[in-house]
Amino acid sequence: MISFLNLLSIESNNFNPKRIKFVRHKDNRHEYRELIKDRDELLKYQAEQSKNVFKDCDYIFSFFGLESTKSLFIGIFKVNSVKEVNNRFYYDLTEIDGVSD
Repeated sequence: MISFLNLLSIESNNFNPKRIKFVRHKDNRHEYRELIKDRDELLKYQAEQSKNVFKDCDYIFSFFGLESTKSLFIGIFKVNSVKEVNNRFYYDLTEIDGVSD
């Protein structure tokens, strides 16, 4: 089993814990429950936000919220850039390899 301390210490990435945001996606709307069935759609959903939520972070550790306080790990994403269009924030995110286990 891999812990988040192990993930933070992956040598090739040199994560700065102060520049990481842990994101737990949880939404009870019907359309969201359908969206999460398709990983590509979930990643598009993650990349578009109504607020600049990934401001001042280099990486996001992404989770899908399950029942109660449980979550399923989705992956680690590098925040490359953001652009604002019509009061929406669109992030260019790159998934980090080597953490799928």
